Amino acid sequence: MNTDIQSCAGGVRESFTALHAIQVGTSHELKTAIGIATYGASNCSPANSMPLDDLVQYQVTESLYKFHLEVAVNDLVTWAFPLAQQVQADVARELGAGSASARAAAAAQLRHDQLALDRERATIDKIISSADRSLSAHVAPPSLPS
Repeated sequence: MNTDIQSCAGGVRESFTALHAIQVGTSHELKTAIGIATYGASNCSPANSMPLDDLVQYQVTESLYKFHLEVAVNDLVTWAFPLAQQVQADVARELGAGSASARAAAAAQLRHDQLALDRERATIDKIISSADRSLSAHVAPPSLPS
């Protein structure tokens, strides 16, 4: 699961890094920052990402079924598509906004969508952590940014 979600999760991290760099003035490469967010958003669609497509097809083994990992897999897919995809589209929209009011509206939408992303990540973490404790597997949940 970690491997399959990383291209999308990495794009979210890079989008936020680019947004922050523009906001604080350490970068003025606005077109590049928008491109990072746009490209990252496309990597969060199973149609555009083989690893995510693999995740959509993932079948939890019978021996692990009682740990509800199929729910975690479905939630990972939802975290990526549509939630992480939407967050990165919001970043691109905020970066490309032509006025202060449009930027403020895009920033508000980004905050709203980030909350949904955070809630989904918390659900995933809870399921994986519960299975980890039961199995003593010492496996951390996927590293998902918010």
